[in-house]
Amino acid sequence: MAIDPPFLKWAREKSGYTIPQFAKELGISQDYYRNIEGGHRLLKRRPDLIKRMSEILGVPVTKLYRDQVAP
Repeated sequence: MAIDPPFLKWAREKSGYTIPQFAKELGISQDYYRNIEGGHRLLKRRPDLIKRMSEILGVPVTKLYRDQVAP
């Protein structure tokens, strides 16, 4: 499974975060986050980062994966 970039962007924007703010909250660079949201990073080896994203955005981890139904 891979991260669902459109859902991630939607959830980030709905939560009121800009890319710089969200990247800082996650403790990663803006470029690294842009690669995630752009679908260029799969995060297979970063379950900690996926969990942190779900906590910050207030969504279940499963919602961040592309094979799940978006709202």
